[in-house]
Amino acid sequence: YLFTGLRLQRDNFMTTPEIKWRTPWRAIQFEWEIPGVQRRLDYEITSRHPLSGKGALAIGRRIDNDDILVVLNDGRYANVHLVWGREEPFPVKYPDWFAYGTLQDFEAAMNEDAQDYSDK
Repeated sequence: YLFTGLRLQRDNFMTTPEIKWRTPWRAIQFEWEIPGVQRRLDYEITSRHPLSGKGALAIGRRIDNDDILVVLNDGRYANVHLVWGREEPFPVKYPDWFAYGTLQDFEAAMNEDAQDYSDK
């Protein structure tokens, strides 16, 4: 899959880069999927979470677990493992996340994930 274009986030436009997705990663692409995943991310990132206020925008997801790829306001890429639970308030440590850093860092990790996935 290739994903490129403009995405509307709050009142700002954010350009998303072209990514050559490799399984198990894919773009968040379906009209019904984009707002649903973003709403869930916004719901789980409470004011106490380290990503609060960082403008996380969901752009990709794994097909084999609940990890999503987000772009932060500062241009960094991060992995967020959505909980999909109803516990309120969410414990500060959830959802789990880590920063990839640059797009190239994510692509390197995605290539490793693709290799691991194909070895299963």
